[in-house]
Amino acid sequence: NMDDPSGDPSIHIRWMIRADMQPVLEAEKASFHEHAMDEEAIIALLRQRNIIGFVAEVNGLVAGYMIYTLFKGQIFLDSLAIHPEYRRMGIATAMLAKLKGKLTEERRNHILCHVRDSNLPAHLFFKSVGFRAISILPDWYDTEPTIDDDAYVFKYCVSQTGEDRLVNVNLVKPNTGESAGNRTPPPRN
Repeated sequence: NMDDPSGDPSIHIRWMIRADMQPVLEAEKASFHEHAMDEEAIIALLRQRNIIGFVAEVNGLVAGYMIYTLFKGQIFLDSLAIHPEYRRMGIATAMLAKLKGKLTEERRNHILCHVRDSNLPAHLFFKSVGFRAISILPDWYDTEPTIDDDAYVFKYCVSQTGEDRLVNVNLVKPNTGESAGNRTPPPRN
């Protein structure tokens, strides 16, 4: 499939439709348990302006979903959930690759998301795909009166990839064969 950056032909990423709600809810509940959104909350989210939902199919079955918001300068990842039966197959990585493909240096140049302090697998996953934790929002999730969970704000910048490439390339000046980084200055007369 041409539009799946994962290169895995068995993963197909497409727009979410109403008929996807059951498997989406199953992935949501299996991923977030007592913190899961219900159908009403997901529909309310998708009805908002500039909010887009995608699902990932594996062999024709919905394995997970993501919902994101397009802002002028950034993309906010509202939710990403892969059903446990389909984890560690590169699905979330493929979905994020699709999202990263919507970034440009000039316009929307970064993705932000909030991750619960207690959701260590998500922390590790976002770090593994190039996101960095940039701040903490104290007591962001105050769903239970006794447990206040902080949110970690994770950020992925389109320019990070460019910087990474520059670091690994030995810059050679054209036609001279000498490395730009360790040139000795010409002798002064």
